[in-house]
Amino acid sequence: MSRLPQQPDRWPLQSWVAPFSWMTARDVEQGRDKLNFSTWDQDDGEADDAADAVADATMPPRRYLLAHPDAALSDAERQILVDALEAMDRARGGGDGGEDRSGPGGG
Repeated sequence: MSRLPQQPDRWPLQSWVAPFSWMTARDVEQGRDKLNFSTWDQDDGEADDAADAVADATMPPRRYLLAHPDAALSDAERQILVDALEAMDRARGGGDGGEDRSGPGGG
């Protein structure tokens, strides 16, 4: 498993103390495996998958929100993010965008 970058100003204090550092490193690595903007030119539908996760309210994860309640998305923020991710997917030649992903309860 890769180590966290040596940029302490970009990482919360707890990310430098075990076992929180292990969880942070795992979360970052898994997140980058799912959607990595640094390798965007190699995208294979990750933006579409991320839009699904945001619309289904499975992103951000519950355990993350327990530690960071200010990271919870409002319905409006969730919709803006879903729309942006779908636009990114379409720009890369992805899905048709015909599916309702307006979040819990539909649109």
